[in-house]
Amino acid sequence: MLKWTPLALTFLAAVISVLVAPQLPATIVSHWNWRGQPDGWAPTWMGVSVVPVTMLILIGVFHVLPRLDTLRENYRKFWPEYQRITVAITAMLLATHLAMLANALDYHVDMIKTSVVLTGLLFAVIGNYMPRLRQNHVAGFRTAATLASEYVWTHTHRVGGSVMMATGVLMALSALAPPAWAIAIVIALVAVSTTGIFIYSGRIARRERASLGLSR
Repeated sequence: MLKWTPLALTFLAAVISVLVAPQLPATIVSHWNWRGQPDGWAPTWMGVSVVPVTMLILIGVFHVLPRLDTLRENYRKFWPEYQRITVAITAMLLATHLAMLANALDYHVDMIKTSVVLTGLLFAVIGNYMPRLRQNHVAGFRTAATLASEYVWTHTHRVGGSVMMATGVLMALSALAPPAWAIAIVIALVAVSTTGIFIYSGRIARRERASLGLSR
């Protein structure tokens, strides 16, 4: 079921694009500025196809990368979670695509607020799966310290997952602010949470080295 869900979501996005395209003008809005105002347009054929094509490419990338990873054997331990993360990302892209098409059909959808909420939800969902990931070079907090030590990886992802979930919720709530403020809040949240996670990871690595008598 999980294996085919991303492809099913991509197929759904493509079908909706084909059905909606005849009802659209020759060009549609493809980009919004930080105030939520349209500032970029694209031919309809491009506007309705870019997200489904992007989804398909990402699915291919997510499928191939584990096969190239030197730690490929670890994927057996968290493959369902890896698939769910893939589903979450493709579902977010589908929701974004639907919002863009709704705008093109003259239904007012605030793309900044929509993007902020969807990004927040994605962070929260991925954060929920972080503690279940095992060492790999594709998904998770991949640093020299976490890849060198299973202990550091485990503790970093246990705490980092909770931080990501909290960050995601705060991101989604920031959609209540004006667009420019919402974007600033999201950037600040990502910067602070990411920095905090890497600082924590470094402390765990130093603690492990000290316990092994490898540091002063």
